[in-house]
Amino acid sequence: MKIKYFTLAFLLFLFSGTISSQTIIRGIVKDVNNTIISSANIQIANSESNKTVAFGVSDDFGLFAISVKEVGFYTLKITYLGFNTLCKKIEINDKTNTVFEFVLIENKNQLDELIIKAQSTGMKQKGDTLTYSVENFMNGTEESLKDIIKKLPGLDINTNGKITSNGKEVDKLLIDGEEFFRNQHQLATENISSEMVKDVELIKNYKDFGKVTTDQKSGLTAVNINIKDDFKNKISGSIEASAGYDSKYNLHSNLFSFRKKLKTSLILENNNTGKQAITLQDYFSLTEDKDNYGIENNSKVVFSKVEDFPKFLTSQNNVKERKTNFAAFNLVYSPSPKIKINLSSILNKANQFEEQLIRQDYFTATTPIQNNELLKSKEISLFNATQIESYYKPNDKTIFKYLININLNNLNTNQYTESFTTGYTNTANDKDINETVFIKNNLAFTKVINSKMLFNINAFYNNNTNGNEKNIYATNPFLNLNFENNNYEINQNRNVKNSNLGYSALFSLKLKESTLNILSGSTFENGTYLNNVKNQDSFYNNLKLETNDSYFGFDFTYIPKKTFSYSIGLSHHYIMKKYNEISNFNHHYFFPKANVKAIFDPNHILDFSYQLSTKFPVIETLLQNSTIIDYRNFNSNENITYNSEIPLHQFNLSYFIYKSKTSLIINGNYTKQEKSVSTNNINTDNSSLTLFKLSPYEESISGMYFLEKNIAKSYSFTNSLSISQTNKIVFTENIGSQYWTNSTSFLAQLSSKYKSFPVNFETGFIGSNNKYNYEKSNSFLKEKRLFVNFNGKALKNMFWNFKLIYDEQSTATSDTKIYSLNPRIRYNKLKSKWDFSISGNNILKIDNPTRIQNNSTPNYFEVIKFSSLAGYVLFEIKYKL
Repeated sequence: MKIKYFTLAFLLFLFSGTISSQTIIRGIVKDVNNTIISSANIQIANSESNKTVAFGVSDDFGLFAISVKEVGFYTLKITYLGFNTLCKKIEINDKTNTVFEFVLIENKNQLDELIIKAQSTGMKQKGDTLTYSVENFMNGTEESLKDIIKKLPGLDINTNGKITSNGKEVDKLLIDGEEFFRNQHQLATENISSEMVKDVELIKNYKDFGKVTTDQKSGLTAVNINIKDDFKNKISGSIEASAGYDSKYNLHSNLFSFRKKLKTSLILENNNTGKQAITLQDYFSLTEDKDNYGIENNSKVVFSKVEDFPKFLTSQNNVKERKTNFAAFNLVYSPSPKIKINLSSILNKANQFEEQLIRQDYFTATTPIQNNELLKSKEISLFNATQIESYYKPNDKTIFKYLININLNNLNTNQYTESFTTGYTNTANDKDINETVFIKNNLAFTKVINSKMLFNINAFYNNNTNGNEKNIYATNPFLNLNFENNNYEINQNRNVKNSNLGYSALFSLKLKESTLNILSGSTFENGTYLNNVKNQDSFYNNLKLETNDSYFGFDFTYIPKKTFSYSIGLSHHYIMKKYNEISNFNHHYFFPKANVKAIFDPNHILDFSYQLSTKFPVIETLLQNSTIIDYRNFNSNENITYNSEIPLHQFNLSYFIYKSKTSLIINGNYTKQEKSVSTNNINTDNSSLTLFKLSPYEESISGMYFLEKNIAKSYSFTNSLSISQTNKIVFTENIGSQYWTNSTSFLAQLSSKYKSFPVNFETGFIGSNNKYNYEKSNSFLKEKRLFVNFNGKALKNMFWNFKLIYDEQSTATSDTKIYSLNPRIRYNKLKSKWDFSISGNNILKIDNPTRIQNNSTPNYFEVIKFSSLAGYVLFEIKYKL
């Protein structure tokens, strides 16, 4: 299968090169001293019409090769900062095979900023900012900012809804120069209408308000969306309502107010179509420590399990029904040039129903135990993430920052399960209430002492509280427990609390060809874990773990030449731990790291890094007794201790290159743990006990390849391949076994970007193969998707979209094939504020289609058949403010 994927990618790549073959103008750019000039801008215009027909830059060797469609006379305009502009007329014919030589003469009086105007191409570059005149790329079919971004050269939107530049996700999304939606690109791209956009700017080495001004380049890339004046100083946006078959509806509004000192937005949505307003990626970006405040080296092993997250995020469209209520509020207030306040808040309520047929093959020392389940689950989740960032910047060299982040997550789940194993059946009703509150505070101060020295200090306090109440009612005994009076019921309460307080400091000294960073900090962490089950003493756990991690270290970066940089670092950690007030542990650690980076030019970078650290288990793995997961599964601890040391080696390699019309990204990561928190599984017909146990090692390797190639002017080809593999030792009844997973995904896509032609298309293939291997047994899920998407204009005010998808899934025991048709027709009368449309989703399968999922673990192989979201047809009305 892999060979087929690679062959397809290779053929498509050759094909793309074939159809784009045209007459090539080749040249080299030098100065009067015969020194090559890289990154010089070359503009080619037809000598008769003076119309720009092509645009490019010289590479690291001063070379360029730019294609033109026809033979004839052309004028080349070559510009480079600090040199006089060179204009030269050349003749190109079928026999031209000359490498033209262009010599630039230095201009010492030239302005610091170089401006390149290419009006016919719709792009203008000024320093590190490339401005797209969006009207030059639009054909009238665009409805939102998302449609515009996908048509701009070098920009795109990836599968996670994030804006990318030359294949790499941009670091910042700005609205009128302000970081307005944090990292929630999708909120901006799908809610800002195309008619609101004045132009789009791609900014390299972006420096935001929250950073002090230094001579060093930031290395950050930002996309700035400038709003037209007609939509400022008033309430703008739209309100829309949809209704249709089968009792489906969608209510949506997006309101914006863009003023000089105050910018606000409010986005509201209520639907029962199953559409999600936020994704799991959004959840991570809303809850993660974006700036890594106060953390030099996190000394814990953190487990991210599916059950740790709201199901409305992890289930995606794998549910039978879902109703969503969503609200997002954003505010940026700048009362003076020295003060700025950013506020963002997201509230999401989801009510969903799942229906699944599950087959599980639990591992034993002999023959696997097959367990079959019919599961019906209802979940109501309420999630809120609110963040306030306040800045005081008295001057460009000094800044104070205070951040408070509050995350609330409440889950109420009612799960009904019928289970069947050989000689054992049971019916269980599991009611689960889970409440999580996370509060993060950070106060930061940064000061540029002089041109060579910088000082930064952060003080932080974080508090995380999780409470869980679980009630299980069953028709038969479960978990091998003794019940009185045939009353098969348990009630479990669990409370987990974690707080940490500390500081981190940085002193940076810039030398002639190097930079020295001195790092120090200390973190005091207090964690408690309390678990009890009514009338069942064997599930009582009362744990307390205190940790103090104090560190001091340095990072040294040496840049002997402009191309290469070398970095080494070493930090000393003194870690003290106290467990349940009776056990004490303290130890000294030294953690080295190294990095080699080659920046051949801003669009050609190679980076390699290594880091060593030591992790420790989290409190959830230090159980004294068991805890209940569900009617069949419960966890305990075999030999994990609070001072179990887990050395971790991390290697990273990344390569990025962008040439005219082509970008290539290659990433690789290898991680090796010399010890690992693994599991020892003991399975019977009616229970599965998982014991946390140390294993000899765990390793993972992952790689990603991404290629984007613009073919001629109107086509774009995208190809990507990602591979990840994990390998570790797990135990079944104390017998060690090899368990490894392998995941491969592939994408090949061809898109058009016509401006004058009324129809554009997007077509491609997506494939994935997930394998799970336990000793000589294996389980897998193969998925294929073929898709084609057309959008265009039928009449002057009539727009249409047609998307056809073919999905195929297969496992060792079952397979599915599903065709999905999603059409849409939109009518917008010229200069009218009303839009009317009719849309369909999966209209070939209006009822709930059955799909397949593989959720295998080191304890069992699992294949799930589930009812996915039903199709619908909606009539939509939109009013634009």
